[in-house]
Amino acid sequence: MSAAGQDIALGPARAAGAQLSGRMRALRKAARHSRRVRILRIALPGIALVLIAATVLSNVSLFGISSPLSIGRIVLQDGALKMENPRLSGYTHDNRAYELAAAAATQDISDPQTVHLDQVVARIAEPAGGFMSLEAKSGAFNTGDEILRLDGNIVVKSDEGYEMRLEQARVEMRQAAIISERPVEIDMLNGKLRASTMRIDEQGSRVLFGGGVSLLFRPSGSGGADEKR
Repeated sequence: MSAAGQDIALGPARAAGAQLSGRMRALRKAARHSRRVRILRIALPGIALVLIAATVLSNVSLFGISSPLSIGRIVLQDGALKMENPRLSGYTHDNRAYELAAAAATQDISDPQTVHLDQVVARIAEPAGGFMSLEAKSGAFNTGDEILRLDGNIVVKSDEGYEMRLEQARVEMRQAAIISERPVEIDMLNGKLRASTMRIDEQGSRVLFGGGVSLLFRPSGSGGADEKR
C-alpha cells in the first residue's frame, strides 16, 4: 500500500482517537467538578449551622429565655446593661451538642433591641464526629429584624480540616441565610476557594459565591493543582 493509501486508511482511526481523547478529558473535568461540589456540600452546611447557632447566645443572653445559661456578674454602666462571660450549652433538635460563649454581652438601655457581643466563640458537634468552631471579634444581634452581624477576623474551623475566614458576616434568622459582602476564603482538605462575596441559604443547601471566584483543587495523591476562575 502506498504512503498516500496508508494516510487515507489511518485518517478515520486518528479522528476516532482524537474524539475518544476529547471525551476522556471531558469526563475527567466532570469528575473534578463533582469532587469539588461534594467537598463544598460537606463543609458548608456545618459552617452555616455554626454561624446561625451563634445567634442563640445573642437572643438568649439578656432576654430571659429558658436555657442552660451560666453567666458572670451583671453590671449597669454608662446607660448599658453588661453581662460578663455568658455561656450557653445544650443540644440541637437533632441531638448535636453545642457550646456558645462570649466575653461580654451588652444591651444599651436606649436601644433595647440590640445586643452587642465581644469575643464570640461557638462549638457544635458534627454528625460524623468532632466539632466545628467559630470565633469572631465582635457581633451585634437585633431582636427586631432577627439579624446577627459579625465583624473582625471571623474564623470557622472543622475538626475534619475545613477552615473559613471572613471579614464580616450577616446572619438573617428569618430567611435562614448567611451573607458576606466582603472577601471569603475557604481552605479544604484538597483545595482552596476564594470569592469576593458569599450567600448561604437554607442552612447550606444553596450556596452562591460571587465577584472573581477562584477554586484551587488538589486531587488526592497528586502533587499538581487544578485551578478554576
